[in-house]
Order: sequence, then C-alpha cells, then structure tokens
Amino acid sequence: MSLSRRALLSIGGALLPAAVARAQSFPEPGRAITLIVPYTPGGGVDFVARATAAGLERALSVPVAVVNRPGGGAQIGLTGLVRARPDGYTLAMVVKPTVLSHYFDPSRQSGYTRESFQPIAHLYSVRYAIAVRADSRFHDFRALIDAARASPEGINVADAGIMTAPHVMLRQLERAADVRFTAVHFNGGAPAMNALVGGHVDAMTGGGSDFVPALRTGQIRVLATTTAEEDPLLPGVPTMRSAGVDVIFATATGIAAPAGTPPAAIAVLETALARIATSDAWRSALIGSGITPDFMGARDYAAFWQRYDETVGPVIRDMIGR
Repeated sequence: MSLSRRALLSIGGALLPAAVARAQSFPEPGRAITLIVPYTPGGGVDFVARATAAGLERALSVPVAVVNRPGGGAQIGLTGLVRARPDGYTLAMVVKPTVLSHYFDPSRQSGYTRESFQPIAHLYSVRYAIAVRADSRFHDFRALIDAARASPEGINVADAGIMTAPHVMLRQLERAADVRFTAVHFNGGAPAMNALVGGHVDAMTGGGSDFVPALRTGQIRVLATTTAEEDPLLPGVPTMRSAGVDVIFATATGIAAPAGTPPAAIAVLETALARIATSDAWRSALIGSGITPDFMGARDYAAFWQRYDETVGPVIRDMIGR
C-alpha cells in the first residue's frame, strides 16, 4: 500500500531533470509546497500523493510536504485548500464523486462549489469492488446480495466515510439490486480495511488499491467489481454486471489549487505533473498497487470535472434527498 521514503524519492529521481521551473518566478527557491491529502495515511490517495510529491520535489527543486487532513469525508482537508492563499503553494488531492457530495448537499455547508477549485491535473481513475474476510460466510457476490435481501440493513459494510466514493458505490449497488445494507463510515480506506480484517464488519466497499495488500496476504476475498469487463488487476473476480446487478462505477482523482491561483504557477505545476504522470516509473508504481493511471492536463481536467458534475450530480442529489 505504501512505499518507503527511499523508494518514493527514487521514483522522483528517475522522472525528471532537476530544474524544470528554475527559470520561472514560481516556485521561489526553498519555499515549500503543501499537498493536502484529505484522508488518513495508508490509503490509495495517500500513496499516489506521496509518489507524486517525490516527483515534484525533484522537478521543481523545492520541498513538497504531504499533509494528511482527514475528516468529514474529505471536507476538512478541502476546506483547508479553498481557504488557502491562491499562490500555487497549497494544493490538494481531490476525489470525485466525493467532492460533489460536499457542494451538492446544502446541509454540509461546505462553503465551496466546483468554481472554488482550479484544476491542475487529473492523475488516475479507480475501479471499485466489494470484499469480505477470507473466512466469511459469503462465498460469492450472489450470496451477499441474497442475504441482504433476506435481512434488510442486516449486513454491515465499511466505507471510507459518509458520501465518499465507496459510500456512493454502495448506494448505487443498493438501488441496482433492490437491497439495503448498513453503511459503517470510517475516515479513509485504511481504517475501513482494519475493521474488515478485524471482523468488525461483514464487508467493505473500496478501490482496487485499498484491497491489494490484504488480498495478497490472503486476509480477504473480493466478491465482485464495478467494471464493465473483468478487471485485469483482479483476475478471476466477476463483475457485478455478470452476476445480474447492473453497476458500473469508477472515481476520478486529481490535483487542484484554490481558484484564483496565477496561471503562470498553474502552468509550471501542470508541466511538471505531466512529465511525472507519463513516466514509466510513476505509472508502474501505481499499476503495481492496483491503480489505473489516467492523466489529463488542466484544460481537459476542468472540462471533465464539469461533465462529471452534470452526469453524477443528479445521483448525489438523489442520495441527499433519500
């Protein structure tokens, strides 16, 4: 799930020459950039953030500090981002659809909208799945669904936090299968996995990177994926669609700055991130952890974000009004 500091720095060192932006006014020599991760350490978002920060340090020749600010289903960390000075020195990992649940839900009083963020680069997509402990009584996905139908809200399912992507995925599964689970919310994928492995919940929803370590050690079984076809990262695991439940779901994660960040700073960061995210070293690190690289630059990422609002936003609003 995570890499040592030495391994991360070796990724960064393999990526770029030492001074992509030295001739630019941004960043100032020696001035640190903060990359906020609005989740606990150890999850997939944290892993990618640290691998990317190592590359940015090498590319820009300035320190890049990864700061975990979990809580509120990522709202605490993202609030810190939009309140930061828009100068390019404070960035954050932003996950969709999680961020949509903040600004489409009036009760959350997030204080921000899509326009509060300046997209810089989309980094990766995550396909989702549902898993149980290796010794679970649910031997396949159909057995889990049948049990949930026979006992509404009788099956406890861990997720990374209320209205986070794994929670949205669970609600989509409920609607598609006409069942009801009891969602158990944690502050990130790592504590959710601890609850599953510890036997405190019956199942867990999450991305491939959340499951890879425990799957490799034989502690869990992945029952089904949300992909249209078999996920090559989870060979032999059936899709939910193949089991008669029509669920296709993926999340999108990128890096953003506060709105109003100078275009020159955005351009420097975008150029560095493009070199990092298209390098063999960075891509191999992600793929090896069950994450699918999917780079977009600032303009394409902004357009994608708007389309995501238009297509997934209605689903979020339906969940809120439920």
